[in-house]
Amino acid sequence: MGRPKKDEARKEEILEAFERCVIREGVTGTTLQKVANEANLPRSLVRYFVGNRDQMVELLITRVIARASIPLQEFSPDNTEHSLSELLDFLFDGAFKNNTANGVVDRLWELANTDDEVKNALVGMYSALRTHIEKAMKTEGVGATSFQRSNTAQLLLSLAYGEASFAHLGMSSGKKGSSRQLAELVITQLSSTKGQ
Repeated sequence: MGRPKKDEARKEEILEAFERCVIREGVTGTTLQKVANEANLPRSLVRYFVGNRDQMVELLITRVIARASIPLQEFSPDNTEHSLSELLDFLFDGAFKNNTANGVVDRLWELANTDDEVKNALVGMYSALRTHIEKAMKTEGVGATSFQRSNTAQLLLSLAYGEASFAHLGMSSGKKGSSRQLAELVITQLSSTKGQ
């Protein structure tokens, strides 16, 4: 009965090695042999547990999208609607804090240029966040039109993702929370002009 747990542990070990390779070499530069070397396993064993390279990429995408979705699921387990302020806190303090997930997602962006399945998976992940923001904006009367709310939600996502990406490079703005404050300024400005 202990075998399935061992198999899952080995598969997990291989996928972690694959992630490290992808972060270092990109998706296209990562081969089964490189993953095998990274995991200190024979290539045949890697293939046995995760299949061929395409199957391993599919497993990686599923794994990364699931991991990237965890903060949103923990933040809103029953799809509860949150205030815009709570969503901004989540965006700037939780959504993009996993550097490993961010690194792999960055590499998946490259693959999305040529792979519609990867592109659609990423679009789905970010669209869920954008939808939460748009709903909160509508509930709080921010933005006169759905177009305005959609564009603003996209801007807020971009600010949060960009802030996390630059922080990962050691290029923070110098003042903690400055991007979050800028996001609030955008919301305040949009709220003050809705009747004009």
